[in-house]
Amino acid sequence: MFNNVPNMYRHAQMALMTTRWKNGTGQIMQIEKPLGSRMIIFILGVWTEVVTFSAILISGSLFIITAKTVDLVIRSTVAIMFVQNVDEVVFDACCPQEITQEVGSTRYRVKWLVLIPMMPQDLSISLEYYYGLFFHLPFVFIITVCVVFTIRWIGPGQ
Repeated sequence: MFNNVPNMYRHAQMALMTTRWKNGTGQIMQIEKPLGSRMIIFILGVWTEVVTFSAILISGSLFIITAKTVDLVIRSTVAIMFVQNVDEVVFDACCPQEITQEVGSTRYRVKWLVLIPMMPQDLSISLEYYYGLFFHLPFVFIITVCVVFTIRWIGPGQ
């Protein structure tokens, strides 16, 4: 489920900082949008995704924590994964092949934010990549597992 987190970060970068894009035919187009328009796109396109992801994560964790039997845990997990992936299933089923190929071949140019001033850009990119891969995602996973086991051990409402 956490494989969506880097995509949400990338989508936020695309909504707020994209300067140009290249479509499937190789044509490069400039994007000049004011900050207000970019914020509306961010709120409608990215923030709703973050809120939905958070709601699914919280409700799914509650279903899994409060399940009395293993079959209810499995059923809850399958239901959560269906809800999470239903938009991609609908897109694959309803979208014409030409549009799917066009969406898949579109590339964006995003300005890179330097996280640490006075650090070379290559080092900053490497630091962000390795931090996310080897620290942040394992940390979130370990915290989630600890919360689930703690609540299971103590029990809700005690």
